Amino acid sequence: MPLIPRQERFCQAFVHYGTATTAASEAGYAPRSAKKQGWRLLRSERIQARIREIQVALDNHHDDAEAAIIGKLEVVYRRALQDHQFYAAARAAQLQAQIMRERRRLAPAGPAPEMSTAGDDLRPVPQNPPQRFALAKPSAAAALRPVGPGG
Repeated sequence: MPLIPRQERFCQAFVHYGTATTAASEAGYAPRSAKKQGWRLLRSERIQARIREIQVALDNHHDDAEAAIIGKLEVVYRRALQDHQFYAAARAAQLQAQIMRERRRLAPAGPAPEMSTAGDDLRPVPQNPPQRFALAKPSAAAALRPVGPGG
């Protein structure tokens, strides 16, 4: 069963704004009830599925645009080599490497995460939340120090 137009507008606005309240207002729900309506809509499996579809379509569009940019940089690289413009060739290769590095950094590491509907937005539910603090000494409960990349 397809979504009604206002629900579709909600899904589009949610992907754009990221909050259910703003999306509900933009979709035409009354400002006084936008928070409640947004929360109610996000609990719907059909709405969640449509939001995921929109996000996947945006990701695919982003990937297509990224591939086009990499292709153009390849043309610049080859032309620069032919014309003995080695600085331009090196710069084109450097930009390609930056794009690829960013793509790997942003790539999901596994299956899509479970989505939370507890709040005002859809966010991945942490599977194993990172431990942010550890005791400096097992006997000193008040002495907390950060644990992480630099600690």
